[in-house]
Amino acid sequence: MRRITVPVTLAMVALVAALYLPTQRAGAEAAETFDLEQAITGAKTPADHEVIASHYDREAATAKAKAEEHRKLVEAYRNIGRGRFPMEGHGQRLAQNYESVTAENAALAEAHREMAREAAQKKP
Repeated sequence: MRRITVPVTLAMVALVAALYLPTQRAGAEAAETFDLEQAITGAKTPADHEVIASHYDREAATAKAKAEEHRKLVEAYRNIGRGRFPMEGHGQRLAQNYESVTAENAALAEAHREMAREAAQKKP
């Protein structure tokens, strides 16, 4: 079993690294070209599921940053408005929504990592 596990693990790491590095250079443009639906429907290998999990990790990180941004904006409105502006509740709701999105994306990433483990176990 170990003879198969090590090469499969190395191949997965190499594929994830190869897919991740071009994304870093291309920035948002590469993120827009990722076809999540196609990736999900075509996912068969552990590496396929790891790529999808990485996508959800990035989405979770983005949502987490947005939640933090809105929490800071709530404080800013609180400081400048002294209760005159109704934006605090709006910002709090947005922050909570983004925190929910963060949790959902993290759960999807973990689900695909579980699928990757299952796919690795099915290989002969």
